[in-house]
Amino acid sequence: PFPSNVVYVDFHTRTMVTSAQVSEYAVEVDGGLVVASGCEVLDANKPFNCEVIGYDGETGARNVTEVTFRVVGSSGGNTGAVSVGIYGCAVGGESDSLPSSGESREEGSNTDTAVLPDTGVGV
Repeated sequence: PFPSNVVYVDFHTRTMVTSAQVSEYAVEVDGGLVVASGCEVLDANKPFNCEVIGYDGETGARNVTEVTFRVVGSSGGNTGAVSVGIYGCAVGGESDSLPSSGESREEGSNTDTAVLPDTGVGV
């Protein structure tokens, strides 16, 4: 796997009208370190973003090779995702860096590009 720096994630829950809807999720990297928790999914109409907090308590997790989304709260049933998003940059060059606390990403931007090519991203 190729390591990446992950800054934020998003999750779009599926629903079976009255069941199988995820209401909260957490994100783990590299075998168990929780980097995002309390991530709320308010409805099944769109993806909901959640900021990743890294090893050092700053925005973003560095050198990540595996990302796992864990359902924390749901309406029960056979839960699942319409889509998940993992956003950041590949590790490998001087220009590949996490944004500083003064930088921000465009709110509401949606791309389907995962930053962990050729890895077993767990859902």
